[in-house]
Amino acid sequence: MREDVFNLVDAVLKKGEKLDPESQRLLEKEHKGYVRNGLNIPAGPKRDRFKEIKKRLSELGIAFSKNLNEEKGGNWFTVEELKGVPEDVLSLLKKEGD
Repeated sequence: MREDVFNLVDAVLKKGEKLDPESQRLLEKEHKGYVRNGLNIPAGPKRDRFKEIKKRLSELGIAFSKNLNEEKGGNWFTVEELKGVPEDVLSLLKKEGD
């Protein structure tokens, strides 16, 4: 993301001028996007660390989604554990051997 644009957006937001609601929302949304990308952290080791953490979180999220999509197992319940569950819901569940 461009730090020069963030600085302008940040300056306008901090100035606090009265804007129409649509423009104010857009300004706040844009500012939040820049902040979420770490542009409010001064350039240097802290911002670099932030980028590393953000990259790692992204990698973990992708790996989690991949594992979740590849999961073919299931949860096993006894009939006693499912007491009280409506019949229409039970009919949608796979039974052992299905």
